[in-house]
Amino acid sequence: ERRALVALSGPTATVSLSGVGADAAGNLYAGGFFGGTVDFDPGPGVAERTASASTLFDAFVASYTPAGALRYAVQIPGQFQRDATGFTVSTDGTASFLGTFNGTVDADPGPGVRGLTAQGTGAFVVSLHANAVLRSVVPILSPNTNRGRGLALGPAGRLVVGGEIDGTTDFDPGPGTATLTTAGSLDAFVAQYTPDGAFVSAFRIGGAGADVLTAVGTGADGAVVIAGTVQGDVYVDPGPAATVISGGGRFAAAYTSTTALRLAVNYANGPTPRAVTVSADGSVVVAGDFVGTFNFTSGGPGGVRTAVGTDAFAVSYAVGGSAGFVATLAGDGPGQAFGVAPRPGGGVVVVGTFAGVADVDPGPASVPLVSAGATDAFAVAYTAAGGLATDAEGSARAALRRTLTAAPNPARSGQTVLLRGLDGPARADLVDASGRVVARLFDGSAGAETSVRLPAGLAPGVYVVRAVSAAGVASARVAILR
Repeated sequence: ERRALVALSGPTATVSLSGVGADAAGNLYAGGFFGGTVDFDPGPGVAERTASASTLFDAFVASYTPAGALRYAVQIPGQFQRDATGFTVSTDGTASFLGTFNGTVDADPGPGVRGLTAQGTGAFVVSLHANAVLRSVVPILSPNTNRGRGLALGPAGRLVVGGEIDGTTDFDPGPGTATLTTAGSLDAFVAQYTPDGAFVSAFRIGGAGADVLTAVGTGADGAVVIAGTVQGDVYVDPGPAATVISGGGRFAAAYTSTTALRLAVNYANGPTPRAVTVSADGSVVVAGDFVGTFNFTSGGPGGVRTAVGTDAFAVSYAVGGSAGFVATLAGDGPGQAFGVAPRPGGGVVVVGTFAGVADVDPGPASVPLVSAGATDAFAVAYTAAGGLATDAEGSARAALRRTLTAAPNPARSGQTVLLRGLDGPARADLVDASGRVVARLFDGSAGAETSVRLPAGLAPGVYVVRAVSAAGVASARVAILR
């Protein structure tokens, strides 16, 4: 059920979202970067913000009521890097933003000044109260290059920051000192802070090469999970144990709330992990994309998956480190997973992009998604056992996707086509490869079989019949011949 729709736009605007969230009252929050001029008020009012003329992108945090009315929009001018960021919202409405910047930035979006200067590239976390007043600023600076790559929310609003550092960095923003020094050109780091910005802990992993983080996540028990890429042999255990990711490549690792190593997975040059989390049962879940054939369980044929081209994946690991479920989004076009979050009661939701036709059911059944344009977004819910989630709404939508067909297929312009699988009030549109609606084919009460006529003059190619009914949204591809 859609409760609110908020669009951030402007005639000269470039907007890049870092994340969205909601507080306990249902207020909505968004954080990210923008260039040009953006109107942050989706209603009749105007709340324009214009990025600094001397910079490419400024940062913003905006909040809206559950109905979509603007609560506030604040701007942080600076030379920000859009690929190094994070955004979280706690239940009390504290919005926290991770930015990576060059030069000087005022991290206080209010009337105060909290100036930070990066000698090379620096990172910081700014937290705002529910009324947009500054709560805390955590600088992560060194004489060289520091980048923030991910921000996650731990128990009691604890902030977990991940990224990479170069040289020596003091992670304690208070009067104390908590320095880490890299072993090579770049090391990955994980640092934790209270909601008010007080230092809790920090550790690094790295070797002689450039070792970077790509994702960070947390669990309800305070566990931390990360993913990244390393060069050469790298110790991933901040304690005395000598656990090594050998030979370089991509990896995922999980730690307890006290930073003791719990799990380390070496993907070598195989899958690319892009998102990580900890599910309600304590399992570590890694999502991303892969090509070719890879054994996700590293101990038997049960985890072997082969991608058609580039396919999205999600894999879970139990508390003891053994692989749990493996789910892939197998399709005839490229697919990537960019986000994963725990579901209440178990399982996860995976989000990403796909093209063409993709089967989202990891089991023997087929539940295809069909992209309306060149690339579409997806959100798929999986159970703790790795099956497609079968709540009441999910079952209805899955059933509709399995049964919607169009015949004959291929067809020709002006031809009558029989749609099977619609029943009751429904409408159906014909959509071309760019996502443009070409024609409304049907709008009314449908039976089990509904005849529709294709418009004349269609260019040859692949189109999508997109249907909407009480059961949800369904799609079927139709090839149009000359």
